[in-house]
Amino acid sequence: GRPTKKAVQQYVKQYLNRQKELNNVKEIVSIPINNILNCKIKTDKIADLLQFNEIESIDYDEKRVMVKIPERKTSNGTKEITWNVLKVNADDVWQEGYTGEGVLVAVIDTGVNYNHHDLMDHMWENSDYPYHGYDFVNNDNNPIDDMGHGTHCAGTVAGDGTSGSQTGVAPDATIMALKVLDDQGSGTESGVWQAMNFALQHNADVISMSLGWQHSWGIDRSAWRDAVVSLNEAGIVAAIAAGNEGDQQYNYPIPDNVRTPGDCPPPWLHPDQTLTGGTSAVISVGASNSSDNVADFSSRGPVDWSNVSPYNDYPYQPEMGLIRPDVVSPGVNIKSLDYQNNTGYLDGWDGTSMATPCVAGTIALMLSKNNTILPSQVDEILETSAHHLASNKNNISGSGRIDAFAAVNDTPSPTSPPADVQNPIPENNQTNVMTGIIFSWHNGSGGYPEYYKFYLGTDNPPTNIINGEIVDTTYFNNANLEFGTTYYWKVEAYNEYGNSNGNVWTFSTISQPDEDFETNDFSSFDWQFSGSADW
Repeated sequence: GRPTKKAVQQYVKQYLNRQKELNNVKEIVSIPINNILNCKIKTDKIADLLQFNEIESIDYDEKRVMVKIPERKTSNGTKEITWNVLKVNADDVWQEGYTGEGVLVAVIDTGVNYNHHDLMDHMWENSDYPYHGYDFVNNDNNPIDDMGHGTHCAGTVAGDGTSGSQTGVAPDATIMALKVLDDQGSGTESGVWQAMNFALQHNADVISMSLGWQHSWGIDRSAWRDAVVSLNEAGIVAAIAAGNEGDQQYNYPIPDNVRTPGDCPPPWLHPDQTLTGGTSAVISVGASNSSDNVADFSSRGPVDWSNVSPYNDYPYQPEMGLIRPDVVSPGVNIKSLDYQNNTGYLDGWDGTSMATPCVAGTIALMLSKNNTILPSQVDEILETSAHHLASNKNNISGSGRIDAFAAVNDTPSPTSPPADVQNPIPENNQTNVMTGIIFSWHNGSGGYPEYYKFYLGTDNPPTNIINGEIVDTTYFNNANLEFGTTYYWKVEAYNEYGNSNGNVWTFSTISQPDEDFETNDFSSFDWQFSGSADW
């Protein structure tokens, strides 16, 4: 059950504890991250919960198969850097001195072989959790991997090559092992929510999660989004797989092709996402191959949140919905660590599961340069520095294939003032601009801005229409432009270390149309119509 407010969990808990004494309830777990109470309860007592007005919904926490056991292709270490690590230029980042050191990555999966020689010296240490994490499947503190998926993912985050093959993007990042899937790859929603809550409580910097729930399973998408919104508010960024049903749209049609929570909004809204709504911690990850082609199986957006209360945003058809994924990264024929051999490797794995830890490792490299940047800043840098596979952000490749070297180079040092913003829309000297255009821009390579001042006018420098209005987004949409007019505009970026000066750009709007009934704009000609035909 999900109480509507955290403060009222106590009343429901009191009832459940009484029922526990009567052997009607057991295993009561509170999950603060999305205000869930989870328990095992006798079926004839479920109806009694309806007496509590504080409970918003009651749901069955069904176990589902998240990942399938892949074919086992063992491989030896060969003194190599694996192709996926080279493809995103992570090795160039290491030469700059950034290896993920000091960054804690929580791998939420089937557990981790923490004895593997390529991980064992940089597993999370905590005296209360001697095995480097927690097992939410068996409810104990030993999250050893008994299936293989989690170890393979952890190896892509931080395998350091001790046994021969360098599989990790961030070889000195610290791994927290959170087991939520059993030896068949099955798990529950509540298990993952508990793991997310654990990561938050124990100060993880990044979450890598290569799993997700199909919409057709009747999941609580609102509770999932509550959880990842809480992560975002806590400053934790989550790389989450989009799913592997891109080539199965006959069963999983758009807008239900991307799994939850990979379908949740990103921390930063790209300017191509012209339909705006809420944000969360999720960087949704698709898979690409060695030729930078998006894998057929990589799930496609857009997704629709318009019918999910209380969010009710990003409607799809006739509107654009929410673009998913945000980025792609190598996820075809990936080699990483073996969960059954402490010096071995497994080769040839495919999936957005394999692409996701590559993104998480890249984020760890960024945070090892500057651990003060927020999830929105991480996302913006990842997307704007990516190797673009299309002219715009789209529902197949997102903003493109990640480039770790470019992302780290674009990550500001902790004490830098902002540089001038870049890529203005409308472009400088652009003509025939529509009067309803939304102004947008990208950040430069300096320190990350905390806010912006927007200027617009027919004078140069611009001041006579909008004179330094403060905004905290990279777009502005309240200009009220007129036809046939030349405008000037600029954006100044600010943080605690200083500000940019801002370039002055100019553009001119379209001329007054002779007739404009097609757009329902009757400002020039008061068109009247009588009759039964459409316009």
